[in-house]
Amino acid sequence: MISSKGYKEFLPPQNYINVHNDVKIENSIIEEFLKKSRSNDVIRISYIGLIRFLEQNKKVIMKFKDDPRFRLRFIGKNAKLLENFCVENNINNVDLIDQFPPEMTLNYYGETDIINNLYGNNSPLLEYALSNKLYYASKLRMPILVCKNTYMEQISMKYGFGYVFDFEDSEACDKLYDYYNSIDWNGLEEGGNNFNAVVDNENKAFEMEIKRVIV
Repeated sequence: MISSKGYKEFLPPQNYINVHNDVKIENSIIEEFLKKSRSNDVIRISYIGLIRFLEQNKKVIMKFKDDPRFRLRFIGKNAKLLENFCVENNINNVDLIDQFPPEMTLNYYGETDIINNLYGNNSPLLEYALSNKLYYASKLRMPILVCKNTYMEQISMKYGFGYVFDFEDSEACDKLYDYYNSIDWNGLEEGGNNFNAVVDNENKAFEMEIKRVIV
């Protein structure tokens, strides 16, 4: 069993079955997300979950430093480890919220416009894994920032809710701002629906295989 087909790039040939590490969200909650306003004076970009890869996160912070169009939010255990860095660099458009109860997760996504999945791309884990943020993006029909040359890029771009953020581009923030304000939300919702259907079908196939083996 594998949680990402991307792992086939380096695993030995076998008859793998895919099982997604997706999230369960009630339809009523999803409907509320679809109704929320998409027009904000400031675009909120949130990293929600265990805060890892601190050097990568510092790189993200510096890219958006004090850009009045964006507010970065790092929400989860270890978030406060970025506090000194923000103070030392006089950065004022970053919110740091440390460990929180799991039941607050959707509340924080409700205060988010774009999901931050900028982990990097310098190891097999980062290049081939599918993070749970992908499933929040598809189910809540939200755009997600991904790094180039990753399997996250392939999947999120294929289904139309991913955006590749290029750190080397001096106009990266301008391009992201233009992208967000020109999103075809109906198309993004359709892409999320299509990906969710694939996830559901593959997880059902996994469940059937488990039952076959057990019986």
